[in-house]
Amino acid sequence: MYVTTDDNGVVIKQPTVIHNHAIPVGCVEALVVRSNILTEAERRPEAAPAALLNEFVTPAVALSLGGEKQLKQAVQYRRKKIRPADPPTAGDVLITDQWTRTMDGAEWYLGQVTLDEDVARIFATEENSAE
Repeated sequence: MYVTTDDNGVVIKQPTVIHNHAIPVGCVEALVVRSNILTEAERRPEAAPAALLNEFVTPAVALSLGGEKQLKQAVQYRRKKIRPADPPTAGDVLITDQWTRTMDGAEWYLGQVTLDEDVARIFATEENSAE
């Protein structure tokens, strides 16, 4: 007997026979932790997968979660699904307001230089550009 689930643990295909044993200890908690990790991966794309695992995985659920490598891959896969497609050329890159400042609010996008069809973008904080 088997059941098919998506990345979030949502059942896609129900079991074909009646389930006749108890859910393994820690399984439900592990699924909740995995779901929380993947949700945070979307909400906080700057957080390293290892940092998310350190934040959510406890000894009580660690053995029920599977391997660290698989969890990190699940985080990267989730982020890949929500990330916009890469632009075909450097000239097609749009730098909007949210990307013109550092995380602490300092201006760091100084502009771009175009030569023929080649585009170079200049990033530096005021502090670094004066050096």
